[in-house]
Amino acid sequence: MNETSATSASGDSLLPDGITTLTTIHFAIIAVLALFVIAGLLWGIKAKRSRKKASRDVIANAREAGVEPAPERVTRPRRAGRVNRGRGLRVAGWWGGRG
Repeated sequence: MNETSATSASGDSLLPDGITTLTTIHFAIIAVLALFVIAGLLWGIKAKRSRKKASRDVIANAREAGVEPAPERVTRPRRAGRVNRGRGLRVAGWWGGRG
């Protein structure tokens, strides 16, 4: 058996100079972006809670004043894909199914 195949080079010699720094910078950028995403999600949750609370307060205040509160507008979520108005055909969405 060949004696040189049993030994291996150290891990440092396999990486070119500067790659460790470059990788660290990229991981730092990814971490900062992840923090921005998490902050955005938390901000959105807080905004939704405040909108719901405001809606409940408006309804409660209207009932207290003896006024029937306006019904909440119910909207349907938009479907993926688009309607081809020229021929009346439905274009399939990204999942490939029929809409």
